[in-house]
Amino acid sequence: MFTVTNAQYKRNILLICRLNVLPPTVNHMYINGRGRRFKTSDCKTFQQNTTQIFNKFKNPFFKYPYINGVKLNIIFITSNNRRWDIDNRLKAVQDCLQQSNIIKDDKQINELYIKRIRGANDATLILLSGE
Repeated sequence: MFTVTNAQYKRNILLICRLNVLPPTVNHMYINGRGRRFKTSDCKTFQQNTTQIFNKFKNPFFKYPYINGVKLNIIFITSNNRRWDIDNRLKAVQDCLQQSNIIKDDKQINELYIKRIRGANDATLILLSGE
């Protein structure tokens, strides 16, 4: 999946972690009501849990929020053949990177790699590196 040396970690890896869930899709992140959009409780729970995980696994050699451009690599591991757009789960991850104060804004993502593979259990692998 990801191969990272100790020197790379110190030099440009901001975050490397595994989530044992798939992020919610954009369709499941928000509900409409009273003329406004609200985050769903599932979305809020995902973001709270993921933000804690991100803060635990971010690289201590950097000052946060990181303000330069970044490269985001994500591998979605899915345990079944359900159909979903591969880019529909990105927004939840990007929002968590910003909420956990790792990056200032998701506009900093200049390079993006996404892959979906089949596996025994649902998971999300995330590697964020500075340019």
